[in-house]
Amino acid sequence: MLGGIHLGYNQAYGSFVLGGEADIEASGMSGSVDSAFAGTIDTKIDVQGSLRARLGYAMGPALLYATGGLAVA
Repeated sequence: MLGGIHLGYNQAYGSFVLGGEADIEASGMSGSVDSAFAGTIDTKIDVQGSLRARLGYAMGPALLYATGGLAVA
């Protein structure tokens, strides 16, 4: 199973844009790797998400932007 939600908001101040984004996803991803040094390594990710700030500059119909924030899994 894989599913999630992505939310965001932008506010324009002239050509500058400030905003924020958040997302959360649920999945049943799992796997294992055989390692010569550590034996078998198992991993599973049930939920992952991120929270980011956005700063951009509008140039006509285009928006040049950068985001930065925190991601957890």
